[in-house]
Amino acid sequence: MNYTPIIEKILDYISSNLKANKDLSLGVEIENIVYDPSLKRLPVNGGNGFTSQNLKDRLLVLNRNAHITPSLTIEPGGQIEYGSTPFTDIHHLHKEWQLYQKNLFKVCMDENLTLLDFSTEPIYIPAHIPIIDIKKYHIMHERFSRTGKLGHWMMKNSASLQINLDFTSQQEAAQMAFIADCLQPFLFLMFANAPFTKGKPAGTRNLRIDFWDNTDTPRCGYLLDHGIQSTEKLLLNYANLVYKTPAIFITSNKGEVQSFDGLLGEWLIELSKGNRLTKEAIKIALHQIFTHVRFKNILEIRGPDRPPFGFEMAPVALVTGLLRPPIIRERLLEIVSSWSPHDRRTVQQKASILDLTQTAYNGKSFRDWIERFFEMALEGLDIRCKTMNIPNERGFLEPFVEAFLSHGPFALQIQREFEISVKSLKDFLKVRWLKQKELQKNYS
Repeated sequence: MNYTPIIEKILDYISSNLKANKDLSLGVEIENIVYDPSLKRLPVNGGNGFTSQNLKDRLLVLNRNAHITPSLTIEPGGQIEYGSTPFTDIHHLHKEWQLYQKNLFKVCMDENLTLLDFSTEPIYIPAHIPIIDIKKYHIMHERFSRTGKLGHWMMKNSASLQINLDFTSQQEAAQMAFIADCLQPFLFLMFANAPFTKGKPAGTRNLRIDFWDNTDTPRCGYLLDHGIQSTEKLLLNYANLVYKTPAIFITSNKGEVQSFDGLLGEWLIELSKGNRLTKEAIKIALHQIFTHVRFKNILEIRGPDRPPFGFEMAPVALVTGLLRPPIIRERLLEIVSSWSPHDRRTVQQKASILDLTQTAYNGKSFRDWIERFFEMALEGLDIRCKTMNIPNERGFLEPFVEAFLSHGPFALQIQREFEISVKSLKDFLKVRWLKQKELQKNYS
C-alpha cells in the first residue's frame, strides 16, 4: 500500500468527528421523484411552470415556519432529497420527518403535483429527463456515459434512502462498516421498491443493484469489490481507495468546479504542494466515492431503496438495532466474519433477483437469514430502550417486518396490486397518490 501523508489526511478527516457514547447520533436522507400536473417529471431547470427549485424554495419557508431545519437538495434529475438533522434516537428523527412530509404533501397538493414513493422512475427513460444545470452534474453525466451503461439511470431515474451513523472510535467505525458491507445483499432484498421501469412491471429484477453495478466500477460497489475484506486496517484501506479513485471533478483556487484527468489523490497532492489542502477538499474527494457503504466523517449506508410511504423509518430502525448496541454488533461480527469472500460474491450476485428462496449461507435461504436479522435488530432496539432510557423504537420496524414476511419485497407486492387493478400504469400511479393524499389529510 502506498501509505502517503495524503492518505493520512484522508484518514484524519474520516476520524475527525468521533463522539462519546452519550452523544452518538443518527440521520437519514430520503429522496422523492416528483411529477408535474401532466404526469411528467417535474422540470429541474428554469421555465414557465413550477420547477424543482420552486418546490425546494417553498419547502424551505414551510420548514422554517415549522421550526425544523433539515437540509434540502435537488438531485440530478430533479428528485427532492430530505437530509435530516442528526438525532440521538429515531423518535425525534421521525417527528422531524413527519413535519417535513406534511409540508411536502402540502406543496404537492397546492401545485397538483404527484409524489412517488418508488426507488426508480416507473415511466420515463433518462433521455426524456433533463439534467439539472449544475456544472459538477454535467461533468458526472458525461463521465458516466463512458464508464457504464446505467449511470444516467442512477443519476436521473433513482431515489434512495441513506442512513448516517457517527461513531466513537476507528475500531467501532471499522466494525460497523464491515458488517454493513456484508449485510448489503440482504438490505437490497428487504427494501427493494422498484416495481416498474419503462412503463412496465420490472418483474424480479432488483433494479437499483443493476444501476449501481453498471455506473462506474472504480468508485461503486461493495467494499469487498475493492479488496476490503475484514475490519483490519479498514479505514486506512478506505482512505487508500479514495486516493486511487479517478476524480469526477475538482474545485479551482477560486472555488470553481472543473474536470480533472487524474486520481483524487493526485489532485490532493497538488493542493498539498501549494499549501492549499483543506478539509473541504478532502470532503469533496470523499463525496466522489459511491460504494454501498462509504465514509465521510460519518458512516453512510446506502443500500436501502426509498421505501413506500409510511415505512421510511424502517431501514433506520433495522440498521440502528443491528449496529448500535455493542452486544448485537459483536454477535453479527462473529457471524459475517465466517463468510468467505467467494461466498459473499455469490450471495451478492443472487441478490439481483427478488427470490427469497435462494440459498445464501450455510444452506439457509435469504428468507431464513432475513428473519434472523429482523429478530436481532428488534432485540437491539429493546437494548437501546433500556440503556438509553427512551421509548422503544421497535414500532418503526415491526409493521415493516410483518408486511415483508407476509407478502415479500414491496417491489413484488406493488406489481401484484397493479395487475389486480387492471389499470394503466399512469392511472395506477394517480390512484396510489390519491390514497396517500387522503391519508395525509386524515393525519393532519
